[in-house]
Amino acid sequence: TDTAADRALTGTNAALAGAARTAAANAIRSPAVAAADSRFGAAIDPDQPFRETFALRVYARTERALRDREATVGPATASVSLPRVETNEDAERAIDAVSIERADQAVVRVTVSDVRVTVRRDGDVVSQTRTNVSTTIHTPALALHDRVTRFEARLARDALDGPGLDRRLTDYLHRVVWLRGPLQYAGLPISNVLANRHVELLTNRALLGVQRSTFGRADEAGESAYGRAYARTGLDDVLAVVQDSAETRASEVLQQTGAPEAPTDTAISAAIDATDRPDQSVPVGVNVTADRAFLAFADGDGDASLDGTLRAAFTSIASRRAEVVQLDRTTRQRGDRPENWTLAGTTTTRDLTVEGAVEPDDVLRPDLHHADSFGRRVAAAERETRRYVNGSRERSVVETTRTTYRVSVGVGYEVRPPTRQLPGNAEQVLTADANTVEDRVHERIADSATRALVSESGGEDDLVRRAVEGDQLGREHVVRPELPEAVRQRAYRVAADSRRQARNVSASVSTRELTGG
Repeated sequence: TDTAADRALTGTNAALAGAARTAAANAIRSPAVAAADSRFGAAIDPDQPFRETFALRVYARTERALRDREATVGPATASVSLPRVETNEDAERAIDAVSIERADQAVVRVTVSDVRVTVRRDGDVVSQTRTNVSTTIHTPALALHDRVTRFEARLARDALDGPGLDRRLTDYLHRVVWLRGPLQYAGLPISNVLANRHVELLTNRALLGVQRSTFGRADEAGESAYGRAYARTGLDDVLAVVQDSAETRASEVLQQTGAPEAPTDTAISAAIDATDRPDQSVPVGVNVTADRAFLAFADGDGDASLDGTLRAAFTSIASRRAEVVQLDRTTRQRGDRPENWTLAGTTTTRDLTVEGAVEPDDVLRPDLHHADSFGRRVAAAERETRRYVNGSRERSVVETTRTTYRVSVGVGYEVRPPTRQLPGNAEQVLTADANTVEDRVHERIADSATRALVSESGGEDDLVRRAVEGDQLGREHVVRPELPEAVRQRAYRVAADSRRQARNVSASVSTRELTGG
């Protein structure tokens, strides 16, 4: 009897571990931030929806995994079970029965209490006990949740209450005013010491700083966007000073005593009169128009922008393929069908175990760049339990079939830019990076492909289990990688050189051409 109960509890540990891993993955993929207006939403504490939803997920999956799970030793058969969740009261009890604690940064200990162990001998119940089952899993779910909670608190905290967004932003804005205020007082043409563009820029800088202090690193896309905004704000400040200085100098010239008393006719009629002298020409320069075009290209986010050009050039199609090969298959039976007994029912269970890593087969097309590949040895155990009865007596016959597979999964990609016309200066911008950053760009593409098709799809072990279960893992995914900052900076410099060249271009145009458009 005790041996049967011990074996049943051993299977319970494995069931709890699998349920906890799946619940943790779901909690990361779809975190609960508020109690839902659903069947069991009222059972969730609104002050800690993430943890209580996580606990309820663990309980529900464990309860399903334990259904019809038995262990038979001689005439004794032990089964384990949990009460089903059917009402809000059941859900509250289930949440209270699950304890989830962080043992380390990425290690979580899960304990489920009130697990029922029932032992039968020849169909009669001989003992019923309750116990606690614990397991330890590796998951960043709670660590991520704690960091997100800390991040939200720092965003909402007032400057006088402690470190956070408000205190950082106040410090940054004070520095700007402290620097630009004396310059304005000294006579520099600064019309607005603290403009909206400064507040917008420094708010994002403070936000990235809070990210970095909370999570250990800031979002790469955010860092890149901040760099572009920083460059644009600096250029806007320079252009504003130049424009104010030019207006001041023009006013001083017009106010000189030698200036003509009669105003100069600059209306459209004067331009039309000039058509009588078609040989007269005026110089026309690109000048600040090049600056505006450069800002639109460098700071924009559309297809014709610098980022759009780089995204289009390195757009890739990632592919995932899997292959399952059967290695071995064995069948054994415990017990014999008794003569003149009646078959009362049949129960079938199937367990998958990832036994270890193996060398994968090459499953990718030869024309693809290799991003990742892995192989696993997976064992599938199918157990059919047939229960026979004779009056009040009961006997079971268990047939177990064990099949071993080698599962190979590969992820590859091909660079496939969209079939659209790139901007005219795209070729020059891209050529500047093609040779010097090729390896780093391919690393980014491979990382993005692996993250999308492996990590965010459940991980390696989950994928090989699904392959053995018959899921079609073949899938394609469009990858637009976050490019190394060196790529963008080099392309930015090439575009800036083009701006300087265009800014110095000028041409003489006749007045007739000007008035005629």
